Amino acid sequence: MNISTRNKLESLFSDSIVRHYKKGHIFIFNGDSTDYCYNLVSGRIKVYDITYRGDEIIIDRFGPHSYFPMSLILNSNRTEYIYEADDDVHIKMIGKEKVLAFLELNPYVVLDLFANLYRVLDDTVSRYVLATTKNAKLRLIFAIIRECKRFGLLDSQGTHVLEISERELAAASGLSRETVSREMKTLKSENLIVASRNIIKITSLVKLEEYLQTHA
Repeated sequence: MNISTRNKLESLFSDSIVRHYKKGHIFIFNGDSTDYCYNLVSGRIKVYDITYRGDEIIIDRFGPHSYFPMSLILNSNRTEYIYEADDDVHIKMIGKEKVLAFLELNPYVVLDLFANLYRVLDDTVSRYVLATTKNAKLRLIFAIIRECKRFGLLDSQGTHVLEISERELAAASGLSRETVSREMKTLKSENLIVASRNIIKITSLVKLEEYLQTHA
């Protein structure tokens, strides 16, 4: 999302008060539509589904300066997923009719939002192509790269640091927690990552991406 689009959207939400919600608060249940558009000021939102076994599968996660759920606002449909606070969040909200009127008057914002949407779509397609290979190691690497690019921090040594648990990685990759634990040991033994409890350090994200490309 470019700066001009972000500024215009921030202006749209300028009259809305900031609301605080605790981790675990559900904004949209599966089967629901929405009358509101949300501007995530701080924290994270996860979008997920629950399998028949009760396992959580993460479809997407949003960080600050995200606006959701645009697909429900534009299509007036019902979602198959759950939108939940992944940690404590601060959020602004306005009625979707106000957003639709704004988008009609700002076509360049619509184009930028669609460009961002297709970047996410390409990412999602790559994820499901990998899922068809049934290669747990590659699926885990893809999930680590994806989460690192969105939420990882770069330390003074140029190392990417990602705070994430094995349970969260299992949900992000569609693997069991036991499989994630096993594959994490393999990645550490091959010096692709350094990991301790709920922390992953990647000294070279490029090296990890090259591994994924050459082995997929």
